[in-house]
Amino acid sequence: MAEAVFIMGLGLVGKAVKNLVLTLLDVKQTKQHSKIISKEIDLFVKTLNENIKLLNVNLPASVSRRALESLVKKLGDATKFVQSRQHQGFFKTLWNAHETKQELEMLRRNIDSAFQMALFITTLDVAVDGHSKMEDFQMKMLEIHSTHASSSETARSEIRDILVPLLEGVPKKDKLQSVISVVQNMHQTADTEKFFADVLANLSPVVPMEDDEQSTVTNADDDEEFNDPITCELMCDPVKGTDGRTYDRWTIIDNDLTRSPFDQSKSKPFRIECDDINIRGRLFKKYPKAEILFRERRHDYREEAKKLARGGHDAEAQVMLENVLKWADDDSECLKLRNLILARKSQQDLATGIDIKEWATSRSLAFKQSSPTLPSRSITLPRDHEFHGEDHIYRVRSLETASSKEIPPRSKTKLEEKSKAMIAIQELKSIVCLLSKETGVIPLREAARNFANLARDSENKVNMAIYPGALEKLVGLLTVDVPENALYEVTRGFANLSSARENQEKMAKVPKCLERLVRLMHKEVPRSIQSEAARAFANLALAKENRLKMGAVPGVLERLANLFSKDVEESVQRQAARAFANLASAEESILKMAAVPKALEKVVDLLCKEVPVTVQVEAAKAVANIAHAEECGAKLAYFPGALERLVCLMSRKVHEAVRFEATRAFANLSHFRRNKTKLITYPQAVDRVVSLLSSDVEENIQAQAARAFANLAAVKENLVEMAAYSGVLKRLVDLLARGTAEHVQIQAARAIAYLSWDDENQVTIAAFPGALERLVGLLSKDVPLSVLKQAALAFANLACAEANKGAMASFPGALKKLVGLLGKGPPSSIQFQAAAAFADLAWAEENRVRMATFPRAIERLAGLLSRDVDENVQAQAARALANLSIVKQNAVRMATYEEVVARLVAFLSTDVPEEVQTQVATAFANLAAVDENKWHMAEYPGAIGRLVDLMSCGVPESVQRPAARAFASLSSFRENKVMMASYPGALDRLVDLLHEDVSEGVQMYARKALSRLSGNEVRLRW
Repeated sequence: MAEAVFIMGLGLVGKAVKNLVLTLLDVKQTKQHSKIISKEIDLFVKTLNENIKLLNVNLPASVSRRALESLVKKLGDATKFVQSRQHQGFFKTLWNAHETKQELEMLRRNIDSAFQMALFITTLDVAVDGHSKMEDFQMKMLEIHSTHASSSETARSEIRDILVPLLEGVPKKDKLQSVISVVQNMHQTADTEKFFADVLANLSPVVPMEDDEQSTVTNADDDEEFNDPITCELMCDPVKGTDGRTYDRWTIIDNDLTRSPFDQSKSKPFRIECDDINIRGRLFKKYPKAEILFRERRHDYREEAKKLARGGHDAEAQVMLENVLKWADDDSECLKLRNLILARKSQQDLATGIDIKEWATSRSLAFKQSSPTLPSRSITLPRDHEFHGEDHIYRVRSLETASSKEIPPRSKTKLEEKSKAMIAIQELKSIVCLLSKETGVIPLREAARNFANLARDSENKVNMAIYPGALEKLVGLLTVDVPENALYEVTRGFANLSSARENQEKMAKVPKCLERLVRLMHKEVPRSIQSEAARAFANLALAKENRLKMGAVPGVLERLANLFSKDVEESVQRQAARAFANLASAEESILKMAAVPKALEKVVDLLCKEVPVTVQVEAAKAVANIAHAEECGAKLAYFPGALERLVCLMSRKVHEAVRFEATRAFANLSHFRRNKTKLITYPQAVDRVVSLLSSDVEENIQAQAARAFANLAAVKENLVEMAAYSGVLKRLVDLLARGTAEHVQIQAARAIAYLSWDDENQVTIAAFPGALERLVGLLSKDVPLSVLKQAALAFANLACAEANKGAMASFPGALKKLVGLLGKGPPSSIQFQAAAAFADLAWAEENRVRMATFPRAIERLAGLLSRDVDENVQAQAARALANLSIVKQNAVRMATYEEVVARLVAFLSTDVPEEVQTQVATAFANLAAVDENKWHMAEYPGAIGRLVDLMSCGVPESVQRPAARAFASLSSFRENKVMMASYPGALDRLVDLLHEDVSEGVQMYARKALSRLSGNEVRLRW
């Protein structure tokens, strides 16, 4: 196995490399029997070794911080990526050696390239002697490196274009001429890495950089595997390309890719190979909304394909249908439509001798968004709304139908780029100019259609929305007096723009925009227009800033509710329900929405199996959002048919997305006390919730089911009944396992914490196989705080039962974990539970010696007796010390800790909360009862005075009693008597405690103290 060499002089770079190597070696240990991965990890570590040595030898003294920060950032990203994969279990349970080898290999190459880039820029920084343009050049180099990490040819071209002018402007030096020579002959170099090596060879290395010359690097995003490599946006439908990379399906389809952008030779055909189910599974687990978008995009695309096929648009329809059949080869409806199109084309082209079926299977299957009259383009516009095309770069997408079509590489000259940018701007300008009621019907329809098609491209949405007058022109056409075909295209274009988050707030502010969209959602408007208007409205409602304003538009809620009717088309229903659900995300709107006549009734009616799944999802989401408000939640729980339908949709036979929203709605209803009894007694409700706690259920549904169960278990009257449900404890305990998602763990731990409030349940849960093991495993600082808090609460509750104390204190690792939580770092709520559990376990006689001798236990408890610690934590820490000090052996040991006695004396004060006073005085009294401690404790500065103060008549009896007991115990030691009897006010306080109003226990200790002091000052004074 390769061993890492760490150069301490490299500061942050060395630390970042060390972290990455340790993480890789940890992965290797986890899966020792995989020779493929072990070999790849050894190669990775060896490469890191070589790079850190190279950096140490060649790094100049005066370096570019930005380049090294970029290197540290990439090393950190790589470490986080490997850690996240291992934490999620993908290097363990879902082992795929080939896929993991590819990932590690790609990671290694990227890191290797990053080292080369850092060396190149920092060395060149020295060569140009602080040239004024050097910083801009560094930024450009880093940008090129990030964009073309796998494209050395393109990188060399851009490096040459910007580097030669920079170096020619620097005063000529011998070593600089060597650099220029290398750059000018760069086309002869094999690859980018060789070029970096040549540059370094011509520049003399100097002293390595000191640690303090590096700057701190910010945290990087660890979601790289979920981002499309072309758009750098979060994917929703990951697929494997024939080049081995993972792309978003819609990037390939929307851009009509037939050649891999990363294949510089352009010699290999490119297509979708298969769905990447590994990435997709992880994506959906981390981002549940991605799954909903995944289903929406596929559904919408399929519907559009069928619509085009039935409308006679054979060319576009065939391409789209072929794409649909790629993911659903058993889709009989789409297969039939595709075959009909092929049959028609075969008849039309029979005379030409073209084999249509052969042509159809050989051509690209990607969908072109453009219309026949206008190419689809990616438009880049200035952010200041002043359109100077020469300042922006535009990439043209060729739209020929030939199978050899591909995305051209970047333009080689700035003149060509500027020219194409001007073309794109002029093209958009010509479209916007035609968006007017004065334009003829056909030109208006074509312009609107072209605009809508351009707006489907994610790269165009934001830039089109900021084009002067574009939004105002669209809104001006959102009226029923515009011809139907043109109005549909206008509404579709507006809806496409509204899908970009950056546009939503801006679009909602356009005058009359919301009102006109609401009018277009009327039942008398054609359904295709209704659907697009509702889609646009739903998109705008995604922005939190818009919801209140949108909910206040006159008639909007009634109009949306009317579209829930069964006689409305599915696409319209879905978008209306989606808009309703989004508006319901604003709590201020919920009451208003629930007050709309028959709104709740219509939404609830959509919660049935006869309604299409896409509509069910949005309706269930709307119900879940409405149930979040207490007043509406109570109303929904008793609304006719609501519970029945929610419970029905929580069945495993129901679509996953619907089941999730139904379970979330049920969990929201269970949050309110007035609903709990109704929900528990409802037939099959709790049974369905328990069934969804199973390990084979999707984790987001598990989390909502566990939340619902915990909410219902929060009522003491329900505790025994809830714990008795068949299989519930096993499922909850299984969800506490390491590797379970945080939001699932927290709800499972919360449910167990609530169940453990009951005495009978405490014994049952502690004895359940695996329960203590899982809870103890979660009592760790590396566990998320939200989970740790609930686990600590559950453990503390279980420790209350006498029958559990022995087993829990002796459970492997339990005391170590509790003591660890008593130190500095954990929040006070977690410290409180840990101290309470420790105190309860210390109440059992058989535990006291073991717990008192546990390493650092006494010190940690004493450390919590501090003024900057929460008073509740102080009380539990003092209670634990009091319980431990009952045993004489422990009392002697504790008194030897100077800090323990000092903290106890400091808290024998009248300005301390009563509960803390009581426990501290009890602990002090226990220590004072041991002969070996009496002289030392009586002599401790302030101890006697504090005890005398706590024996005052105004002090609560719970504090007076242990204070008097401590005073009496100390007075039994002969060397203490004179000093204690002569202490100012001591005898007076003892006599005052003999009053009949004082409890017998306090009087007894006062008499003992007086009798023991009677041979001294007492006789003289009394």
